[in-house]
Amino acid sequence: MQPFFLTAFVVSTSLLAWESASVVAFTESTHSVRGFARGGDVLLSVRRAQVDVQYSPSKRGRGDVIVVYDPLTGHYLWELTRLRSDADPYSYLSELESGRWAVYSGQDEMDGFFLPGELDIQRGTSRAASLDAASAEVIATIGRRVSAGNDRLSDEAAEVPLYRAIGKPFACSDPGEQGFSPNCSFHAEKISSITREGDKWRLVIENRWAQEVILDSKFALVSTQRIETPAQ
Repeated sequence: MQPFFLTAFVVSTSLLAWESASVVAFTESTHSVRGFARGGDVLLSVRRAQVDVQYSPSKRGRGDVIVVYDPLTGHYLWELTRLRSDADPYSYLSELESGRWAVYSGQDEMDGFFLPGELDIQRGTSRAASLDAASAEVIATIGRRVSAGNDRLSDEAAEVPLYRAIGKPFACSDPGEQGFSPNCSFHAEKISSITREGDKWRLVIENRWAQEVILDSKFALVSTQRIETPAQ
């Protein structure tokens, strides 16, 4: 997990749970984003809100919460990002809208894919009757959370090491090339396709070129190769 993008509130080891969480007034918004499913693209609903977390009488934190919901299946995923200040404008919604974070909605689960360094995968099986219900459950979950060192609540998560398999030139030009940035890091600018083919996953990720990534049913890397045109 890359801490720049996904950093949960860190509670001192003497505190074992959040004591309370509440949505900040006038920060909720609802959006629609593209997702992937067995039949092709699907429209997913998203609720964004800022949340105040009071985990001791003298300590509080503020975060940005994103809840992704599929009205066809009832499944949802969520992400909590710590804000550095109350005026911090960052939201994980931008990663979702740009395609850097991509969601596949299946009949039995919802899976999130994000490649800020290595490929991070979130698998969730939580269901709710509506986006409102899913959002309320997420806020309640944050409020009663006991796993202080865990930055997400999913049934299963995995990380796939792609850097060595693909190489840094996927994202970064060579020092001799025009436009080279010494601060460049390996990442995908977009996940343009997610499909299930039998018991395997097929992803197309994009940066300086398009790259196919094949994973098995447990998200282990099977193969990867450069392709000229992303599959739609």
